[in-house]
Amino acid sequence: MSDDNALIERLIAERSEARTNRDFARADQIRAAFDAAGIEVQDTPGGPSKWLLKDGCDLSKLDALK
Repeated sequence: MSDDNALIERLIAERSEARTNRDFARADQIRAAFDAAGIEVQDTPGGPSKWLLKDGCDLSKLDALK
């Protein structure tokens, strides 16, 4: 797994944990960073199932969350 993939997976896990802990501000911050970077996270009732890089994806926009 590349470093970028590992970062995305870590942030998805952190977002899930934030949602579980009802820290919606942090969960929303991560979701907004994904949107800005061009990453689509597809949530399911059991949690996020997968993520996709959209055209024009800019992973540098996740740098603030590292």
